Amino acid sequence: MTDVRLDDVDGTHLVFDARVVMATASDLMLDSPDRRRGGGPYRRALVHDEGDRLTINYAGDYPGGVKVQSSDLMLDSAARRKKSGGFRRALVHDQNDGLTLNFNGDYPGGITLTNVSEIVPQGKSSSGIRSEITVVAGTPNLIVRGGISYEVADSLLRVGGATRTVIVEEEFKKLRKQIADLSERVAALEKH
Repeated sequence: MTDVRLDDVDGTHLVFDARVVMATASDLMLDSPDRRRGGGPYRRALVHDEGDRLTINYAGDYPGGVKVQSSDLMLDSAARRKKSGGFRRALVHDQNDGLTLNFNGDYPGGITLTNVSEIVPQGKSSSGIRSEITVVAGTPNLIVRGGISYEVADSLLRVGGATRTVIVEEEFKKLRKQIADLSERVAALEKH
């Protein structure tokens, strides 16, 4: 049975009792004048936008932003899964009061960070609980499990937009070998 009614407690609620609620509209606006703190004339909470996407807080209409009040944010697309089953926890407010990406390795393809300008280790959290960052001689150190690589434009290749991948561990191996070779040469020179 489908029904639309005012609630019988104080008359301030509109109740939709249905299996599916359908609105043939592009914008859902939620606005409470008592809670407004500046911003424009609209409060577009959900918008079916021109790109056929669902946009939350369209055009930043809510100056306070969007708050997701949950410990886990899961993003999942059955069509993109490499293996079935399990969770897809993208962001988790973890047990150490930290924010964990790809909790428990739920996304077997890993994480890709694009256009990152900096990563700043923060040391201990304000609660004093140690995180994945250790502090040595007063300076926080970021711990990375696994290799690090990055892409750079390769000026030697004449193809436009070509890049090459630099593997940091391989670069360290080359540097260690060069240092060892230089040490041998210095030792040989000191003998003469």
